Amino acid sequence: MNHGQGFAANLSTAIFGCAGKLVRIAGSTTHVSGRFAFWNGLSTGKANPRVVSAIVFSWLITLPCAEDLSGLIY
Repeated sequence: MNHGQGFAANLSTAIFGCAGKLVRIAGSTTHVSGRFAFWNGLSTGKANPRVVSAIVFSWLITLPCAEDLSGLIY
């Protein structure tokens, strides 16, 4: 990413994060920021499929792991 793309990704993350808070929708800034970085990589053709698959896998595995951990703690 160059400086302009980084600025656009961060600005978009801030706008969507604030908009989500205004309408009271819970959201992760990491997910939003990751999406914008991913779309930026796709648009420039520089997205690394291995990194993208690792990110998607970690997003998918987060909820079941959190459920199991909270159940154990409870």
